[in-house]
Amino acid sequence: VMYKINKKSHTCFKRSLTEDFYPLGVPKDASLVDQFVLGSSSALEEGILVNTWTGELQLKKGTARYLSTVTEFGCIPVSTLFSPNRREWVAVSFFNNVVGVADPGDFVAPSFCDEAQME
Repeated sequence: VMYKINKKSHTCFKRSLTEDFYPLGVPKDASLVDQFVLGSSSALEEGILVNTWTGELQLKKGTARYLSTVTEFGCIPVSTLFSPNRREWVAVSFFNNVVGVADPGDFVAPSFCDEAQME
């Protein structure tokens, strides 16, 4: 379910997700492609150790291939490529990541959404 929330007017609409959801985590069955240094390993603190993983995800509409790069320490996403079909790829890059969630309540629909009707 996806919510469209207007906190000022206390209105809420919800609808079913029609598109596939692409998770950002590294699945347990992922295969390690390689580990390398992003940046430079010539001097201390000039690079960051990352791992690149690949695999397939089962989606509502078939199977998608992915290639994800995350930091070795903290598993913080750097980039991800998704191919929902054999013809195209979706590239996602991550910048200025902040670890953690400032307000986990942001992921909980407000109580005035309890009675919202599906669109």
